[in-house]
Amino acid sequence: MSVSIIALGSDHGDDRLAFAALEALAGREVPRGCNLHACASPATELLALLGDTEHAILVDAMVDGGTAGRVLRCAPGDITARASQASSHGVSVDSVLALASALGMLPAKLTMVGITIDAERSPHAKGLSPAVRAALPALVDHVLAAAAAGGAS
Repeated sequence: MSVSIIALGSDHGDDRLAFAALEALAGREVPRGCNLHACASPATELLALLGDTEHAILVDAMVDGGTAGRVLRCAPGDITARASQASSHGVSVDSVLALASALGMLPAKLTMVGITIDAERSPHAKGLSPAVRAALPALVDHVLAAAAAGGAS
């Protein structure tokens, strides 16, 4: 089974956490058939990445009103519920997922994992916040477990 781990983010503040997770994953042994991708612009890049895999694991910063630094793993039905109308990626991830579904490009399996961030923290802050940095190893473990499970959501 082809598995794509897709890091959604930017180079700014806690929105960089998925890229930091990807860097950590690059130094670890990932399951066979697993590909790593950085996606800074879901509006233009994500659809192609989704259409080219059987299981997509999306890694992203999440805002849910809770305490920053918690690792969350969402089932496909939860992704829309957790998505915000505004996105730092230009187009919301749930909009791209809806388009992929309409076009028949949604992978057979979809998992979303991330770390909750503080929505009040400046998006231009330098580096990851201490809470997000501390949760990063657990996030990487969740991603590897999802990839090793062969797509269990």
